Amino acid sequence: MAVLIMNAPATTDATQATQATRAPHVMRRPDLPADTSAAHGTTTRHLSRYVRIAAGVAALSGVWWIASWLVARCHLPVSAGVVGLILLLALLLTGRVPVDGIAAGARWMLAELLLFFVPAVVSIIEYGHLLRHDGLQLMIIIVAGTVAVMVVTGLVVESVTRIETRRRARRFAAARSQRIARMTQTATSKG
Repeated sequence: MAVLIMNAPATTDATQATQATRAPHVMRRPDLPADTSAAHGTTTRHLSRYVRIAAGVAALSGVWWIASWLVARCHLPVSAGVVGLILLLALLLTGRVPVDGIAAGARWMLAELLLFFVPAVVSIIEYGHLLRHDGLQLMIIIVAGTVAVMVVTGLVVESVTRIETRRRARRFAAARSQRIARMTQTATSKG
């Protein structure tokens, strides 16, 4: 989020209220009229949003590409998606990739998920004979695979949530004990 900080001349209360409702994180630039600075801040905000989305999608695609390369190179018996999930989890837990770095891209990909299925649905039309012959087996495999992915994803999210909760609790306890130690030290030095 871009923030423009300049010395703005004094403005009326109505102008300040209008600017605060339009873009509270943008201060008016003195060299631009009020309307242009608000538009400039909005454009910057939207531009940075699109950059964050593109960076998140690129990061997730990069993790998938690396996982796909690892599966092909090491002849692993699991899919690149599973290896990518494990790799992304490791990167997030170690802090090498911040959650904020991929959140916008992940949100966008989830919002547009239906578009990713269109090619698969269109290709089903070409393989009608396969569906008539092996359709029941394919449906069982699809349902079982979906359930397995949902269960594994749920377990991973649950374990990451527990780990993060423990980390936060430890940080809070450490900060609290430091505050208490400082207050005790201050009280003993005064008395």
